[in-house]
Amino acid sequence: MAAANAILVPLQCEFFALEGLSQLIKTVEQVKATLNPTLTIHGIVLTMYDARNNLSNQVVKDVRDYMGRRSTTPYPAQCARVGGAVLRQAGNWSTISNASAAKPICGSRPRSFSAKRSCAL
Repeated sequence: MAAANAILVPLQCEFFALEGLSQLIKTVEQVKATLNPTLTIHGIVLTMYDARNNLSNQVVKDVRDYMGRRSTTPYPAQCARVGGAVLRQAGNWSTISNASAAKPICGSRPRSFSAKRSCAL
């Protein structure tokens, strides 16, 4: 965050994720105060949305109340859309293993569906 202009935050539409968001906002404020006064939260990508779940709907409302237009339309567990990019739930083990190893998919498997969509962000 010290070297970034802005961050884009993926957020599952669940209670504990919302609690984590409040901690992240505090961290961003600390970074702004000490290292990078220009840092902003560019937006929040709402993921794992279930319209049948009241808690999912409440998380969306809370994020929208705080972020306004800087939050995306909530997308179900199977996919998310950011701009023109569609991110689908990982369907192959190599993509999942890259995520668990904290390796960027764009570099290790650049021709995969997930890499093309992630890099399009």
